[in-house]
Amino acid sequence: MKTVLGLVVALLGVFYLTVPASAQQKLLIGGPVHVKGGPAGGSVVCRAFSWSGQVVPLSAKEIFANNSTTPLPKLVDSCAANGIAHGQMCEYSARIQGNLAYTCVFFVGPNTGAQNWAASIEIQDAQGNVLVQEPASLLF
Repeated sequence: MKTVLGLVVALLGVFYLTVPASAQQKLLIGGPVHVKGGPAGGSVVCRAFSWSGQVVPLSAKEIFANNSTTPLPKLVDSCAANGIAHGQMCEYSARIQGNLAYTCVFFVGPNTGAQNWAASIEIQDAQGNVLVQEPASLLF
């Protein structure tokens, strides 16, 4: 699990270092969160909240399981292509693939401070009950 997550973070870090400083985005990452048996029909939900005072783009919205570097297919993605406005939130989710650990990854636009964003990752059962919830962290 650490090897795959390390590879994903390393690849995202290389991308980050190749972008000019004026255009660099901030990487927020949530997890890994372990399913511990995995509820049948459950989902991994990633949420982002903004209080930046402006609409800020959100990109690279992905969910990874610890057994692959390929993102999971999304069930829901309410994050608008042009970003999240002040005081708004969005979420994207994927179906649980088994007894694995899951990580949410997304970039927020340049010139936005970490103090203007919050994010979380959670595991829900098939009825939408939250089983596990963790805050996301600013990586870059």
